[in-house]
Amino acid sequence: MVQREIDNLAAALDPNPHSRAEHLQRRISDLQQQLEDVQAGRLPLLTEAQAIEGIREVYALATSLRADFRRVEDSWREADRALRQAILSAQHHRGAVMERLLGGHAALLNTQEGRVFESFQQQLDHQGELAEMRARIRAIVAHPASGQALDDLQRSELRLLVQQLIAEAKVVQAVRARSEREVSQFMKTGQAVENQRVGQLLGDILQQALDVDWQRQAVRRLPAPLPPLGVALANLPLIERLRAKSLDGGGESELLLATQYADLAQMDAEFWQAFEGLDREALLRQTLQALQQSSQPLTLAALAQMLPPGEHDLETLALWLALAQESGATFEAGATEQITTHHQGQDWRFTVPRVLLSAQAVGAVNSDW
Repeated sequence: MVQREIDNLAAALDPNPHSRAEHLQRRISDLQQQLEDVQAGRLPLLTEAQAIEGIREVYALATSLRADFRRVEDSWREADRALRQAILSAQHHRGAVMERLLGGHAALLNTQEGRVFESFQQQLDHQGELAEMRARIRAIVAHPASGQALDDLQRSELRLLVQQLIAEAKVVQAVRARSEREVSQFMKTGQAVENQRVGQLLGDILQQALDVDWQRQAVRRLPAPLPPLGVALANLPLIERLRAKSLDGGGESELLLATQYADLAQMDAEFWQAFEGLDREALLRQTLQALQQSSQPLTLAALAQMLPPGEHDLETLALWLALAQESGATFEAGATEQITTHHQGQDWRFTVPRVLLSAQAVGAVNSDW
C-alpha cells in the first residue's frame, strides 16, 4: 500500500507529460491483465488472513471518517461561538461580521476533515453512489471472514455506516444553518437600528424647526442654507404632522402564571388527534408479513392495496420509501405509479417512484431497525 501511494503521489507531482503518460499506461496494462484473467476464469482470491486484515482496515477507515465528521462539527461550533461573541461585543459592524462568517467557512473547508465533509456533501446529490456503497458494505459484512475480523457491534456499525454519516452530516448542517441564521438576524437588526437612528435624527430636526418662532418677521427673513419651507400657521403646524408620534398609556400587563384546569370531555378532536401517530413497529411487521405471503416482490401500490394506509397515508408511504432505500431496492428510472387513499371524506392521490420490495431484503433491514 505504501509503495502504491508513493507511486501515485510521485506521478501526480511529476510535471513531465511523458512520465505521466508512462504511469497511466502501466496502470492501464495492469487493469487489462486483470480483466483478461477474470474473463479467463482465473480469479485470485484473498486468503483468510488477508480478508480479515482488509475488513479491519475498512472498519478503521470508516471509524476515522466518522471522527472527521465530529471534528468538523466541533470546528463549526467553535466558529459559531466566536461569531456570537463578535456579535454580542458590538465592536464589529455588519460587513465585518459577514466577512468573518464567510472567512470562517472558507477556512474550515480548507482543512483535511472539511474537505472530506465537503466531498461527502457532494456525494449526497448522487443517490446511486450511496446505494452502491450500501450494497458493497452488505457484501463485506456477509463475507464469512467478517465474523472473525469484527464483533457483532462493529459489524452493525459498519452496516449502518451510510445512515450514520448522513445523520452526522445533518448535525453539521444544522450548526452551519444556525450560524447563518444568527448573522441574518444580526443584519436585519442592524438595519432596523440604523433606520431607527435616522428616524430619531429627523425627529430632532423637525422638533428644532417647530421650536422656532415663525410668527416673528425678523426670524422668517433670516438667511438659511435650506430652501424655504411652507409652515402652516393653523392649530396643528405642518411640522407637527410630519413628526413620528409615540403612543403612551396603558399599564404594563402581568404574566398569568396560575395553573389552568380544564375538563377532558371539553377537549376538541384535534387535541386527541395529536396523540395518535403511526405505529412504525406494527407497520414494519405487517409489511414483512405481506411480503412473505406474496410469492414475488411487491410495488408500493400493491402494498397499499394489501395494507390500506388510512389516516397516516403520508407517513406510511414515507416509511415504505425509506425501507426501500435502506434495503437497496432498485428504483426504476423515470417510472412512477399512483396511489389513491381516502381520509376524512376526501380522496388523496400520491405519485411515488416505482420500486419492488422483497421479503428477504426487508427482513434484513427490519432486524437492524
